[in-house]
Amino acid sequence: MSSNDDQQSTADDDVVPTPVLQPIFGNDDDDDNDGMLSFADGFRDKVKLLFDHFDLDCDGFLQYDELRALQAATDEVVLSEDMYVMACKALNCLPKKGLSLEALKFTYASDGADIDKDYAKVFEKNTVDATSTTAYGIEEEEQEDQDVVYEVGAGGVDISKKPHSTHQKTKPVVESPTIKSPHPASATLETSTSNNAMVIKALNNLIEYVKKDTACSQDPPKLSHYRVIPNEVQKAYTLIDNGAQMIHSTATKYTLVGKISLTDQIKLGTDLLRGCELIGASLHILLQDATGCCRAVRKLTQRASLAIFINVLHLVQSFEDESAMQGNVGAQKTGAVWEACDQVLNQMLPKGNRNAIRRELFTWTQEINDSMEEFQELLDMGPCEAPGDMNGEDEDDYDEDDLFGGDEQYNDNDFPIATACLGLLKNSRGNMKIALEICELLGDKVGETEGDDHLMAILQIHKYARDIGEGATDFGSLMYPPLQEKVDELTSQFQKQVQTINDLQNFIQGLHGIPSRISELSNILSSAVDTRSGEFNTTVGG
Repeated sequence: MSSNDDQQSTADDDVVPTPVLQPIFGNDDDDDNDGMLSFADGFRDKVKLLFDHFDLDCDGFLQYDELRALQAATDEVVLSEDMYVMACKALNCLPKKGLSLEALKFTYASDGADIDKDYAKVFEKNTVDATSTTAYGIEEEEQEDQDVVYEVGAGGVDISKKPHSTHQKTKPVVESPTIKSPHPASATLETSTSNNAMVIKALNNLIEYVKKDTACSQDPPKLSHYRVIPNEVQKAYTLIDNGAQMIHSTATKYTLVGKISLTDQIKLGTDLLRGCELIGASLHILLQDATGCCRAVRKLTQRASLAIFINVLHLVQSFEDESAMQGNVGAQKTGAVWEACDQVLNQMLPKGNRNAIRRELFTWTQEINDSMEEFQELLDMGPCEAPGDMNGEDEDDYDEDDLFGGDEQYNDNDFPIATACLGLLKNSRGNMKIALEICELLGDKVGETEGDDHLMAILQIHKYARDIGEGATDFGSLMYPPLQEKVDELTSQFQKQVQTINDLQNFIQGLHGIPSRISELSNILSSAVDTRSGEFNTTVGG
């Protein structure tokens, strides 16, 4: 479908001059055709049938959503609102009302428009051929003694009859041509279902392969970069962007076309799969040790890729089981695909070692900070009154919730232990911050020497930081009252966290060329963790 660029657009949506469009090839109600459709009649009828098919509210105009559906079904192009407004103005139509039938005829009369091609894309080809003159009533003598079968209405009702007279010319009245309804013929459904099944099977295989790839949870032997992303890695990210863009745009057309014609949906389903395979191949490149991408890059890219694959799978499955035809299910599935693709397209996927490492360090810092705030609130409540402290005459005044309220609050024995544990969480957060500073400092030095010492140091610091961050989560899960019941498990996790912090600090203090400010901060954290360890051992031993 194309618009006429020679038409003068109006500047005011509310005031439109008298339309200058003239009916193409005569009036719609001109029936002087001697029973045989001329080329002009065929053109006129095809445009009207196409118009009526997409005029869902039957108001005689194609509003934005209706014209966008027509555009998607015939040209596989997403019509933007700006394009819609420009088309309406160019054809002397009010954007608020929509495109008229005469305006649509005018566009198809212009150069480059092909009504036959667009008509064939929308309407059935395996039933009554609307392009033939027989469908519109050729002379009765040519179909004498034959049953005339027409499929009318959106429900596809069959009407069979014989002409009453061999001398009477018959022109059946039909509500609509044989078009592709949301419930296509069985042969079409089998073909489309088979294609959907193929896409679903391929997506399931891709998802299973990515999930089982253990490289996503491993670091490479060495990093290849920190700030500057190498060409081969950048190309892989470009392919991921291209795949996400292909899926994002195709998902819309896949849903719109699928509700009109499952046959035309076949190619679009293949395009969705191709976009997923493009992302999968790019992820495979990033997982190779030769690319030197750290574990954070691998994990975050895998997560974003799987989100796209799984949501595309859900979209295709909704058309296989036809749930997409119910209400807004198809639109909801498409929206989920958009959201997954936007994680990549809107630069929310950190690219390169530096961005991925920083993302993880910030995430661990925030998680530790959230835990600190939660347990600080518990400590601020003070110790609870133990049930054993109640004298006999007041016991009846307490209900069951009061008796078990101690599970939500530290008691006197737990309070000093919880205080020491909170101090270790604060120390863990400080280690996240110093790890971030050291990585940035070493990243600035990458390339100053011929070796990979700085990159190797960044890789090692990131490993220690991961152990501290994930350890703090495990440690925090044990800090909920009551503590005395799990003191052995809590002690083991406390000591493990202390050891990991000491390992990081020992590594930092062994680096050469570290600024004095960083060295002093490292010493403070090392001394503080020893103090917290002593406090914990004293309270537990006591």
